[in-house]
Amino acid sequence: MKAADITDAAFLEAVATVRAIRPNSLGASLWDVSAALDGRLDYVRAMATARTRDECPETPEPVVPLKVVLAKARKLIRHGLLTGCACGCRGEFEVVDAAEEAERAECRVIVKAAVREHVEGRCSHGAPSRRT
Repeated sequence: MKAADITDAAFLEAVATVRAIRPNSLGASLWDVSAALDGRLDYVRAMATARTRDECPETPEPVVPLKVVLAKARKLIRHGLLTGCACGCRGEFEVVDAAEEAERAECRVIVKAAVREHVEGRCSHGAPSRRT
């Protein structure tokens, strides 16, 4: 199995489902996403209700290899559809809210325009540009 075998929509849905089941966690863990992709939401629910280490279910052997989950997460993070860490740690994955991403993109455009004006010597606040 390879990362391309998992659709972006299926992966993002798995992350969103895990977050819905475990809303108080920092994000969807690597193992929870793997279990959700395998269709084992019972494991995710059991982890959500466990209060002590003894109550935690044994981590199932993943059907989708963890390295495939990580590869898919890296791609989605790179494309701005997912946040989290794909180094092999817990992950703490979150689906990026489209409205928040649009706002960040708008901010990047404004900042780039301000930097361009400053470099070109046209900035409005009167600070000297690097070209003077």
